[in-house]
Amino acid sequence: MESKIDYKSIIFIMRSNTLLFKLKSNVFIVIVFSLISVLSYSQTRQRDINATSNIKEDRNFIVSDNKDLKRYIDAIGLSVAKRLMYCCSSWGGNNVYSSIDYYLVKMNSTTGALTIPMKVGWKGSLSGSSYWIEGKLVRYLNGRNKWIKIRDNGGFQAGCSNGCIR
Repeated sequence: MESKIDYKSIIFIMRSNTLLFKLKSNVFIVIVFSLISVLSYSQTRQRDINATSNIKEDRNFIVSDNKDLKRYIDAIGLSVAKRLMYCCSSWGGNNVYSSIDYYLVKMNSTTGALTIPMKVGWKGSLSGSSYWIEGKLVRYLNGRNKWIKIRDNGGFQAGCSNGCIR
């Protein structure tokens, strides 16, 4: 019994395997590229997070135990609220406030800098709408401030709080 070789079938099989290999290699390249991109992004994101949170904080520091410090932080919060309203509101506003959770206030045990998480807000003078911005204020002993915006309720110009607090 002589077997007859069908060259057309062999060529078809070779071409389909080559096509399959090409598809597999392209899929492999896409997967590897995606993994590298995700890892690169997560490392960059972690570096950004570490840049703002590299402060050694005293976890036992409680502001509400010290009434003078609490008043001082309240005054800072109101000052920040007024400054942000000035920078971010076109027409100003009324009923300016700052809301501070004193149990979240941290002090850097090395530099003495205070990290004050707060939510500031006001009512628009023309629109009557309520506006708020949430962020952290880092207050250094030399009087310098650094504002780190976390989020807001929208309706602001992009980046209006950047460079506003010094």
